[in-house]
Amino acid sequence: MPSLNGIDTRLLEIVSSAKPSTIGDVVAVMQNIDGVLPGNDGLKWFNKMYMMVTQEIDAQAPAGGWKDAAWLTRLDVVFAGFYFCGDCE
Repeated sequence: MPSLNGIDTRLLEIVSSAKPSTIGDVVAVMQNIDGVLPGNDGLKWFNKMYMMVTQEIDAQAPAGGWKDAAWLTRLDVVFAGFYFCGDCE
């Protein structure tokens, strides 16, 4: 593995320890990622957009709620795990 700069090292620590099981956990990891990245980094803006969508899904259920909220939560958590993992094998 090539040597990592300070930001990459911190990001690796954040995502390596990420074991989200709820949408709130996913958002917390994204907030940590956001806090590490400088404003001129494209990943910061992708992460921010993804975090905003995730927060809206959690906070703005349609009238009557989600048809299968448990499935939606599972989908959100699993998909976020792929994002946090990056190139995991």
